[in-house]
Amino acid sequence: MAEFKLCFIAMGQGDCCIVQCPDKRIVVVDCGRTSNRYGNLNYLTEGKALLREFAAENKNRVDALILTHSDADHHNLVSEFFSESVIFSSVTYPSSGNTATNVKFGKLGIQEIYISNAAANDSVLGNYTGGNLNNYIYANFFSTSAVYEVTINNPDDSKNSMSVWKNSDNFRNKQEIKSIAGKKLTVLNGKTDNKSWSVSLIAGNVPRYYDGVADFATEDNAKSLITLIELDGKKVLLTGDATTSTEEFLLKCNSPQIQNMELIQVPHHGSEFASTKKFVNSVNPKSAVVSVGFLEHSYKLPKYKVLERWLKKVEQKGFNLAYHDIDYWTSKIEKKGKEVDATLKDLNAIKDSWDKNHKLYDLNGSGTFFYLERPESGVYALSSLGSIAMVLFRETVNSNLTMTSQKTQFYKLSETGISYGF
Repeated sequence: MAEFKLCFIAMGQGDCCIVQCPDKRIVVVDCGRTSNRYGNLNYLTEGKALLREFAAENKNRVDALILTHSDADHHNLVSEFFSESVIFSSVTYPSSGNTATNVKFGKLGIQEIYISNAAANDSVLGNYTGGNLNNYIYANFFSTSAVYEVTINNPDDSKNSMSVWKNSDNFRNKQEIKSIAGKKLTVLNGKTDNKSWSVSLIAGNVPRYYDGVADFATEDNAKSLITLIELDGKKVLLTGDATTSTEEFLLKCNSPQIQNMELIQVPHHGSEFASTKKFVNSVNPKSAVVSVGFLEHSYKLPKYKVLERWLKKVEQKGFNLAYHDIDYWTSKIEKKGKEVDATLKDLNAIKDSWDKNHKLYDLNGSGTFFYLERPESGVYALSSLGSIAMVLFRETVNSNLTMTSQKTQFYKLSETGISYGF
């Protein structure tokens, strides 16, 4: 049976999705993380092993690397992830429980790279410097044949294009510009077991404040490439750090293509700067996944009011998973039977209520972020900044919404729809 395998790797606070196509070709969407002391490096090692397992069936290469935008947490591990390396210690892969010793990873090739926001005509990857990625590609370390900057941000097809840099001159100069018709660029496609499938880009380089929409994220985030995966009419949407601007373009110019998804990667790690009600209603997914780090507190993601919108949608579909945990930040707590905004006094009361059986940590002795060693359902972390008080809440659900803060998440897309696990 024709199927896609999708692996959302637990990268800490970062993003990486490995996609094995029905014909065994491989697409990787993003590969990066920010420094995160709570990230489990075994998940990263497991992701590298999984990628090589797929690549062994595909001439030890990745056909397309899609870097949604230039933020480091979406690209700065590419050079490490794809390079040759050896792990001398014993490693237990968290998803399978298998243990390996002296793990060797061979170097993988990267056939083509798709980006938004090229730095300049003579420095295409000048905005993608995390992990020295730009110089690896310029030196042809991964045998990359071409880099493409994709611009799909206009209802007028004549203004949507793909700029091309090639390794024939070490990516020094833009060599050509190709037009993109129908606001859709096909990256890979094929027919397997008589089922048509494709991986396409349907937005890129969308300007912040597109069509006057309010947008409180950054220009780079708004420019995120949007990846659409299709198999026999079933669809998955990967969104990077899409913002309200990106979503507005999709709603106005690519509305039919984003409707009724089998699976969506929740935009921007569950930030309130995306996932508008209009967008959520249009996507109308059966399932959702959030790429986010465990105990992420710099930006306090994901936000409850965002997850609530997606939860309501997936719960309507009646496709439930085994019970699992989800975490979210909220400023609301229950007090005397009512939901109210938390105060600093409330945070101190919660902290003082944790008894000696709960080992409590104060991050760097700052007095502004406290968390429990062993998270339980309910409040398990507290954060204060000035007069702002927020809590990190853990909820156990059987809804079809998962997050990489818990573990690497595996999905399959086939002609019958989306399924969880391999």
